[in-house]
Amino acid sequence: MLAGKAVRSAAAAALTGSDADVQNFLAVKLASATSEDNRVALAAAIARGGKGHPPGGECRAERR
Repeated sequence: MLAGKAVRSAAAAALTGSDADVQNFLAVKLASATSEDNRVALAAAIARGGKGHPPGGECRAERR
């Protein structure tokens, strides 16, 4: 998966800084930014999703 906005933003900030900034990004900020990107991606996927299969039922695609 490609990096999301939070990771790209934090990485860009680290790359314009010092070696310590890059190390801090890799050791601390990367995990936090990845979690944020994952939450955004999950929320977007849920928003795009439908109702799913009814319990014990079949979906419309299976009836064709």
